[in-house]
Amino acid sequence: MALIRRPADFKHTEHTLAKAVACNYMFSRRFQVMIPNCYTSQDNEADILGIKSNNYCDEFEIKLSKADFDNDAKKLIQYRDMNQQERKLGWDARDPDMKPWQMPKQEALQKGLMVCNRFWFIVPSELHTKIKVPSWAGLITVLGESGVRVRQEPKKLHSRKMDNDDRNHHASKLGDRYWKTVNGVRYHGSR
Repeated sequence: MALIRRPADFKHTEHTLAKAVACNYMFSRRFQVMIPNCYTSQDNEADILGIKSNNYCDEFEIKLSKADFDNDAKKLIQYRDMNQQERKLGWDARDPDMKPWQMPKQEALQKGLMVCNRFWFIVPSELHTKIKVPSWAGLITVLGESGVRVRQEPKKLHSRKMDNDDRNHHASKLGDRYWKTVNGVRYHGSR
């Protein structure tokens, strides 16, 4: 006798939510590549980074509980206003006394200081009525293993495109991670 798992019995994990969105027809058509657990800066790991063919990108943040969602508003990121060449060199290549500033991640997103052009939250369907999503962020709910529903479209945070060097860097890291997985090497994030 085969056992069929009903949606009420299904327990979501970060992996199941990421898989549901990345394998969804609408999102797989919208993005040329969707990279899981991808560092977009030294202190920001996107649960999924979706890159479009026109080099615009969206960040997806997965939240499994209300407490997890509420803690997201407390995240701090480090940043500095730098030109493109300075970004490639990093903060250490400049004045050693020059330390990055800190800002709440959600404030940096609103001000367009992060790499992503749009920002989404992904939550289990039963969580969406218990949280207050910022007006600029999108919301995707997942029911069962693959039921994906867009509850709120995100606003465009800025119009800068990801440059080809950054795009190639992320693609290279994704390739490295794939081959390490194929060869049985455990991998934690792509820096």
